Amino acid sequence: MIDVAIIGAGSAGLVAARHLISAGLRPVLFEAAKTIGGAWTPSSAVLQTPSPGNKQNDDDHPASKMWSGMRTNLSKYTCQFTDFPWPEGTSTF
Repeated sequence: MIDVAIIGAGSAGLVAARHLISAGLRPVLFEAAKTIGGAWTPSSAVLQTPSPGNKQNDDDHPASKMWSGMRTNLSKYTCQFTDFPWPEGTSTF
């Protein structure tokens, strides 16, 4: 089996890995952070009660662009993997 390197395990890297697997190749993902998800990975500041002192720490994903109270303007219908849909009852936005 042929190994194919993918730099980054954000949404694009995960989709690339899925398609490589379906083509009979073996993706090898390289990610700078301790978690996958890229810009959609919440930072510790997002997960805490908002206050001026809450800042990202060294364990946070370096690409995280999320902040406390953030809402997307993209619907669940355009922001999902076709083979991994949102759970029933998830709000549209």
